[in-house]
This record gives sequence, C-alpha cells and structure tokens, in this order.
Amino acid sequence: MDGKGEPHGLVGFNRAQSLAFSATRALIAEAKVSTTPSGFSEGPEGEEPNPRAQFTLSARMLHAFSLGTLLGLPGSRRYADHATRTLRRVIDEHLKELPDPSAVDEEENTDSEAYKAKFAAETSTTSR
Repeated sequence: MDGKGEPHGLVGFNRAQSLAFSATRALIAEAKVSTTPSGFSEGPEGEEPNPRAQFTLSARMLHAFSLGTLLGLPGSRRYADHATRTLRRVIDEHLKELPDPSAVDEEENTDSEAYKAKFAAETSTTSR
C-alpha cells in the first residue's frame, strides 16, 4: 500500500495506462496523415514504402491500434482494420511470387551410368 491507501500495482498500472493512452492517441494523429489506400507511408509526404517496409510498418500500426482499441480510443479500430487489410495484401502478394509448391522436379534416374559416376565422385571427395 502506498500512503494514499492504494496498492502499488494499481497506481503503476494507471500511470502505464495513461502513458499508453497518450502515445496511442499521438500515433492515431500521425496515422491520419500517413494512411494511404495501399497501406501506410512514412509520414504525411512520405513515399510508398517497399513491400518489406510496408509489412513492418503495418504490423507496428496494427499493434498500436489494437492497443488503442482495447483502451477505447476513438478511431483506433478503423486503423487496426486498415493495417490488417494491408498485411493480408502484402502477404498474399509475397506468396504469389513464391514457386508453386505442387511443382515437382523431374525424378533423377538413379540407374544411369552418369548418376553412378557422379555419386562415386562426390563420395570420394567427401570421404577424404
């Protein structure tokens, strides 16, 4: 208990909650000017970031605005939803660039003389 009859943890929690509230409110003000249709930019006059930077920035924004939503800050939910849509889009675009996992390489003919010679050569170099 502190001198005012409150548990120490509660006083610390109220201060931490107040700081989080202020920081999230400042972030919402910044997001209002840095929100673009494709995600977030680096400030009001910032350029569209590359996909990796967009992913990182959107993940940070989603974290902050999720906290703002939990704290009851008006506008937080809208920006959290925007960050979620951006993350989904960036991830989907990245996945489309990856090779098709169902594509199978041609099976190597292990009965051929060339395969046996290659195997023998690799074995002899690694066994030294």
